Amino acid sequence: MIGQAVWPQFKSGFVGWSLYKLDLNIREAAVLGMIGAGGIGLALSERISLFHYQQAAVGILMIFALILLVEFTTAKIRERIL
Repeated sequence: MIGQAVWPQFKSGFVGWSLYKLDLNIREAAVLGMIGAGGIGLALSERISLFHYQQAAVGILMIFALILLVEFTTAKIRERIL
C-alpha cells in the first residue's frame, strides 16, 4: 500500500522540497562565509578587504557558476521526476 499509494503522491513534493533546500543552502553558504563562517564566502571577504579585486571577481564568478550549475541540475531533475 505504501509503495503504490503513498510514495507516488509523496515523492514529487519531497523531491521538490529537497532540491529547493539544496539550492537555498548553497546560496546561504556564500553569505555565511562572508560574515565569518568559512568557505568560499570567507575567502571572498578576505580578498575584498585586501583590495584584491581581481581575485574577488574570480570568487564571485565561481559562486555564480556554482549557483547556475545547481539551478540547471535541479531543474533537470525536477523535469524528470515531476
